[in-house]
Amino acid sequence: MERLLAWGDDPWGSLTSALKDATGRKGKALFLPLRQALTGIDHGPDMHALLPLIGEAEARRRLEAAASD
Repeated sequence: MERLLAWGDDPWGSLTSALKDATGRKGKALFLPLRQALTGIDHGPDMHALLPLIGEAEARRRLEAAASD
């Protein structure tokens, strides 16, 4: 997870780009599972704006928890 979530000016863009390259997924097949892992819901605010509010440590914790399920 460390290499996928490069927290900087655009953590959402970095994460989705890395996952797209690693999995070949794009669009809804990529974004919906990430939204669910990070927020627990299928719809909501723009993830580009929301991820910095969640914060790096909490985002990493949520993604790691979802990956272990």
